[in-house]
Amino acid sequence: MGPLFNLLLAFMIYLGVGLVGHASLAPVVGALTPDMPASQSGVKIGDRIVAVDGTAIRDWQELFNAIQRTQGAITLQIKRDHLLNITLTPALKTTQNAFKERVQTKLIGIAPSKEQVWVRYGFLESTQRAFSQLTDMCTLIFKGIEKLFVGVVSVSEISSVVGIVDFMAHQQNLALLLSVAFISINLGVLNLLPIPVLDGGQMVIVLYESLTRRKLKSAHLEKLNLLGLALLIALMALGLFNDARRLVG
Repeated sequence: MGPLFNLLLAFMIYLGVGLVGHASLAPVVGALTPDMPASQSGVKIGDRIVAVDGTAIRDWQELFNAIQRTQGAITLQIKRDHLLNITLTPALKTTQNAFKERVQTKLIGIAPSKEQVWVRYGFLESTQRAFSQLTDMCTLIFKGIEKLFVGVVSVSEISSVVGIVDFMAHQQNLALLLSVAFISINLGVLNLLPIPVLDGGQMVIVLYESLTRRKLKSAHLEKLNLLGLALLIALMALGLFNDARRLVG
């Protein structure tokens, strides 16, 4: 039930943010990159992009996502002095993802202005978005664990509670709330890992005993729990070392 309530807390935070609303960057062009599709197609600074291929756009994140989903040429509906449509083909550029891997991203060569809009959603859409955000974050954490084991992510990225507290101390309002959701998801997912003494480890033991119809001996359970505890202590020590090095640096 512990991991379930961790995930439920994050879901409720995402749902609440969607219903109450939040400030976000407006889909207004603040800068143009030379020799990119937007500047070559007649997009101007100050243009407000209200739709992509007929789909309404409310903020900059929705604009970015809509561009990534398209195939081939796209049509931007722009509000200038009047509404006009501009058709262009995004350029593929090599960028880095959250794990610093090289990926192909569709770009049109625009940057946002500093203008902000207040974005809120209805109950149904907020629920869908909250579930999508929850699953996306769970997937991201699982991928992070995988990248850690294959060496893509360095062990120097592991943090302890000290690093988490230091990070949250610099957050305010919405960022703090979303940080709580992210940490809650982390706790829920990590608690499901098949490590003895964690819920995931206990589930594996119960599954093993159910399939084999044999109870593990108390001595074996004790050794497994000690092994799991030693692993957790080692991870905590590594996190503390990394945090201390970052704080000193």
